Amino acid sequence: MKIGRIEVADKKTGVGIASLAKMRAGYAERTSVGERFSVPRGDSKENVPVLIYRPEKKNAEKLPVFFNMHGGAWVAGDAMMMESFCQLLAESVPAVVVNINYHKADVIPLPEMSAEACDCVRYFAGHAEEYGIDNSRMAIGGHSAGANIAAGTVLRLKECGIDMKLQILVYPCVDLRPEANCGWMNMVISSVVPEGHLEECHISPMAAEDEQIKALCPAVIVACGRDDLKPHALNYAKRLIDNGVNVYFREYEHAEHGFLEVNRPDYEPSTDGRINAEQGAYARDCEQWLIKVLKSELLEEVK
Repeated sequence: MKIGRIEVADKKTGVGIASLAKMRAGYAERTSVGERFSVPRGDSKENVPVLIYRPEKKNAEKLPVFFNMHGGAWVAGDAMMMESFCQLLAESVPAVVVNINYHKADVIPLPEMSAEACDCVRYFAGHAEEYGIDNSRMAIGGHSAGANIAAGTVLRLKECGIDMKLQILVYPCVDLRPEANCGWMNMVISSVVPEGHLEECHISPMAAEDEQIKALCPAVIVACGRDDLKPHALNYAKRLIDNGVNVYFREYEHAEHGFLEVNRPDYEPSTDGRINAEQGAYARDCEQWLIKVLKSELLEEVK
């Protein structure tokens, strides 16, 4: 499949650009349990599609807001595949959850996804009254490539003077420089990142200067024992801690990359080998831990 400047052959699935576009079109036609909305960006930039979830029980008070980014190596996946996870957070925290369906790397180059997410946060912060949101209690998170986008977005928002309350990075990929990755990861990275940009902090948050890292919001970092990206989670957690950032860290020693998403009812394909009782148990434990931390950081009354 051709992404950016080179071609990558997916030997397992044979998925190409045309197939990815067709999949996205199919997801876009599905009925969502959330509210579909396109966030306007202005300056002739394309709107960003999002799905919005609220708790079923009406709340007279303003709610915190959580922005979510799915994984998929920057080219695959869809926000629809994380609907039940987002609705779970909306009900359990409770919060308004904005599930960002960022444009993929075959459509826009990295790090434009974090610019899209940044604009989404700024839009909802600016329309807080309309959505019943408390824009002083905003959090953001993602899984894998989505965690890369979330970490880059937090840095962008800080540059804009917007402080988030929490960032959740689930098995994150936060360093796209060659020395930080194995062969297959570098092949993927080389296909989605414009040449000469790997040192940019919005692409590789680990490459950020200490002054950019200091005073960032607290971070939740989840690592899997069976994951080539585990060093990313460990190294970024240490980097944040060394710069005075509060970090909640949890490693699931026998968990596999993607365990949290794939063990949800809306994940496809249902034949994924990571969908099993063991990985599902890790997923349920992790979900409850994330909810607990979100409550502790976003809800004043539980502190």
